[in-house]
Amino acid sequence: MKIGLGTVQFGLDYGLNNSFGKMPEEECAEVFHLAKKNYISFIDTAYGYGDAHSIIGRNTLLSDDWKIVTKISITKGDYISSEDQLAFKSLFDNSLEEMRRESIHALLFHNEKDLFKPGVEKIIEELKILKDKGIIKKIGVSLYDISLIEKLMNLNFIDLVQVPINILDQRLIFSGLLEKLNKNGIEIHARSIFLQGLLLQNPIKIDSYFKPIQEKLIKLNKEAKNRGITVLELLLGFINGLSSIDVAIIGVNNAIQLDEIIKSNGKDINPKELSYLSVTDERYINPSKWKN
Repeated sequence: MKIGLGTVQFGLDYGLNNSFGKMPEEECAEVFHLAKKNYISFIDTAYGYGDAHSIIGRNTLLSDDWKIVTKISITKGDYISSEDQLAFKSLFDNSLEEMRRESIHALLFHNEKDLFKPGVEKIIEELKILKDKGIIKKIGVSLYDISLIEKLMNLNFIDLVQVPINILDQRLIFSGLLEKLNKNGIEIHARSIFLQGLLLQNPIKIDSYFKPIQEKLIKLNKEAKNRGITVLELLLGFINGLSSIDVAIIGVNNAIQLDEIIKSNGKDINPKELSYLSVTDERYINPSKWKN
């Protein structure tokens, strides 16, 4: 499995299991160094991740083979105006400048609903021009609402999707949508594989909000113990067992965590063996629905 380096913690205080806050830039530099040393080339970022773009620009070299994927949100309204179209282009130009890049691997719609709003056609035309010029290699979308995948596959310009998937959230597997995306030749990046760190917490000490799934989390820990591996190895092994996944986006709070992930990666576990751990209630597997 290829690991992609998530950068939200570089620019924001983010994550349920994050007691460190926003990562200091000197620590970011250590993470980039360790990633490069271990042949991790994918970087996942977004315009909304604070100053993550600038940190990427100061800590990566143009000559290095970094495959950067960034995301841009367009509007909170119901349609995309001409001003939104201009703002989108401006945000992307600023992103390239901040990251000190001439081109990137992919540009994603950060909000999948933007894809279906009136006025998006002009932005899609602009993206296709950027792709023809080689400024971006792929056009994609970050998905939260997986019910839109069937509709998404009717759009012939989508090359890459970023989707939530982990031991608890197995909806894409059971629905067959993960395999459909793969058969359509779409590059698939998995995110939320640790569910913002929830899956790595001691299940006895989780927030009371997650009590309804506490038994699943206890079983997850028992599964790892019975196999003689760590929970981290189990979570990574589950993703490794999904041949349709091209890249798994990993968020870390420091270089020590990244090193632990690198050393724990390598096992392949048949996802069917872990189907009993799945949870379907979105209140617990979709962070956007969590109570603050």
